Amino acid sequence: MEEPVKETMTVTLRERQFAVVRSEFDWFWEMMNRDKWEPETLTLIDQYVSEATTFLDIGAWIGPLSLYAAGSAGKVIAFEPDPKAFNGLRENLAANPSLKNVEPLHLFVGTSSGEITMGSRADGGDSQSSVLFGGGDNNAWQVKSIRLEDFLDNHRIDGPVFMKMDIEGAEYDLVPTLERVFDRHRPILFLSLHPFNLYLTIPGKTMPAKIKRRLYVVQKHYTLLKTLRRFFRLYDIHGKEITMSRALWSVLRGKSIADDNSLVAR
Repeated sequence: MEEPVKETMTVTLRERQFAVVRSEFDWFWEMMNRDKWEPETLTLIDQYVSEATTFLDIGAWIGPLSLYAAGSAGKVIAFEPDPKAFNGLRENLAANPSLKNVEPLHLFVGTSSGEITMGSRADGGDSQSSVLFGGGDNNAWQVKSIRLEDFLDNHRIDGPVFMKMDIEGAEYDLVPTLERVFDRHRPILFLSLHPFNLYLTIPGKTMPAKIKRRLYVVQKHYTLLKTLRRFFRLYDIHGKEITMSRALWSVLRGKSIADDNSLVAR
């Protein structure tokens, strides 16, 4: 028995057009249709992604940036470890049969290869699933994990690389392991930070717990930023330079190191 054809809607954005399957995320696509969702991110893609570029969408969700980048990139590789989100990603790609340059992969990009446990504080599929939520009473599942260096070597990825990473807190462990990837491929890195998820990993309302939590988050930012110092420039999505001292001072005061918790390294 054939599955019923799913209703789609058209997203038209900056002279690019693609279809998406109607779902509980129609509100999101309508916002994107009006260019009200992360316009600075789209401008960054417009600026740095060309036919020579491999666009790595690490944490692709249901595909908004993969679909947009497919209009200019030579190749898009979309990694999504949440099974519900990955199903939405595949459906949205299937709604665009002319798109031949996007490869969806149900994989977690991690610090090692094997199986890892991910979880969601809700039902999953909402873009907020994380390896940090793989325990406790959270909705959890197993997914295959791969090392990015191994993947790029095995697939012989060469030429310009634009790496978008939005992995809900796992970036603090992953980024410090990518030194050789950064040195070899010299990517443009667009990184979303999720410090709030780090705070959730250390419970407690006592003063010692609060101090421990704050120092832990400072240390995680220090390690991440130390790795990113190999890039020529580090700035927020609006172009403001990020320095180690100012960033750590912001974290120590419980503030974000970058506007919209996003930074660019190139």
